[in-house]
Amino acid sequence: MTVRTLVTGIPLPNVAFDNASFLSAPSFSEYTRMVIDPAAASRLIDEVTQGTAAHQTYGGQAIVNGEGSSFAFGLGELLEMRRRETARLLERGGLIVCLGHPDAAHAEIAWSRYAWLPEDEGFAPAQHLLPGFGTTGAVLTVEDHPFASFAQALQKHIAYRAYVDEDAPAFSQRGRAFARSAGGCAVGFDLPLAGGNLVFLPALQKPEAIRMQVAQVIAECLEAWDAPETGERPPEWIRKEAS
Repeated sequence: MTVRTLVTGIPLPNVAFDNASFLSAPSFSEYTRMVIDPAAASRLIDEVTQGTAAHQTYGGQAIVNGEGSSFAFGLGELLEMRRRETARLLERGGLIVCLGHPDAAHAEIAWSRYAWLPEDEGFAPAQHLLPGFGTTGAVLTVEDHPFASFAQALQKHIAYRAYVDEDAPAFSQRGRAFARSAGGCAVGFDLPLAGGNLVFLPALQKPEAIRMQVAQVIAECLEAWDAPETGERPPEWIRKEAS
């Protein structure tokens, strides 16, 4: 049975991908894998709060910046729903693959770019996901990581927008960087969170122009993530270092 992956923010053509927007997608908790561009989600939220574009829920209700009704669904309620759905996805051992962008606040609503993630004192995007605008390219540091081919195949399209603070408690204890910028910033990393896993990938320049390639590479990475492990010892990228 094919494992379905929800993709929000950047439509990726693949038979196993369900493409939808952050606002109009079905429940996140119906999936065990999700790929998300949080900057695209921010644009949609701003469009609703500023009234510059109309959006609907998966059920066909108009999304409004205010109280919901029998014909409309309140944006605040929808965003809280996304937070609950994300928590359930992770609690089931799910995987979220995120294109790394710095956190940002929305002026018209009490919501930040990563507020859909479960709260974790050890990893708070507003504090531990540091903004940065890097030059093109990335240096692969863990060759057997399931997402290694993202850094390899798409290297000339990578220009990171954020990197992790490696002193963040959760990252220093459980995280692992697998791709770094030319200056050594951890721009590709994975982190266990709330029963599941997060993988942050460095952002891409004009990803819409290379959607076919991006879709193929991410599909291969997801397949590598799901591949059963063999041998007596876990691979290097998940082995905990001695403290």
